[in-house]
Amino acid sequence: MVVRGVSTAHEGRSGTNSYCHTLNVRAVNENDKHVMRSPSVLPIFWGHYYASNSDVPKKAKELITDLVTGTYMNGLAQYGVGRGSVLSPIVVDITTPEPTSLTKLTIYNQLVDWFKKRPDGTTMVSPPAVSEQNLLYFIFLPTTAEFSGDDIKGRGGYHDSGKYNVGSDDDDLFFGAVRTNDANRTSATKFVSDTSISAVVSHELCEAFTDRDFKGFITPEATEVDGNPTCEIGDICEIRGAAPNQPLITYSYRGWEVEHYWSNWETNCIKGEQPVNLKKFLNAIGFDGTSGLRALGTARINVDFVASKM
Repeated sequence: MVVRGVSTAHEGRSGTNSYCHTLNVRAVNENDKHVMRSPSVLPIFWGHYYASNSDVPKKAKELITDLVTGTYMNGLAQYGVGRGSVLSPIVVDITTPEPTSLTKLTIYNQLVDWFKKRPDGTTMVSPPAVSEQNLLYFIFLPTTAEFSGDDIKGRGGYHDSGKYNVGSDDDDLFFGAVRTNDANRTSATKFVSDTSISAVVSHELCEAFTDRDFKGFITPEATEVDGNPTCEIGDICEIRGAAPNQPLITYSYRGWEVEHYWSNWETNCIKGEQPVNLKKFLNAIGFDGTSGLRALGTARINVDFVASKM
């Protein structure tokens, strides 16, 4: 497997890759349109903290469920992404000293190791199916660990992809990770509600769904001339205060602090839960309206229907 680039503009405490934050774009390109049309998220909690605080994985699942099954997904319909689902969390305890720094390759190798069969024939984590397109493994790192390596050092999270099964034509393994060592640990609610968790999770999910293998909705590749990174829909809308190390500018969604993301239809950053613009949807599919909305062949125009037509 080739470990690819990360979500490019992410939550380092110094505002890493600020180029994307003020990017003047009219649209992110669809490229090969590799999105997760029906995303399914498998949360993995890696570390003793989660094994000894079982309410934390439960609370984190609430966050992911509110995002993936709720109205935060509305704005992703324009990219062909419908409502998603969340699988039962998996907690992986660590009985040896916990890591303090983790590279992308180390995290990938750990995930693949969890796929291996144990002596009883079971696996800790089920591997992706051949030609999988919708399953996202999302890892909450040990509370002791920082990201290391030039590609992710200082970031709050990232997502990545690779080809796991030789029978797949495209990448079939999709995963993301969030750093948790800065989160408030006085309670499960405060831990998950910390913007270092909730904002990062919202950012990485919306990007992984709309750009599962960096062949989806993303700005053009960087060139050796400009040296700038590619930017995804969360990157463009990630903004901090004017001074260094300022908190992210977020908004409250169902009690969680989450990030805005880019809308091609609105040519602006949006709150994901705002209603889908029916006129812009009809324009996007080239619907002339001569025969009325019944010509769409559906009794109900909802978010999933819009996504299915994009």
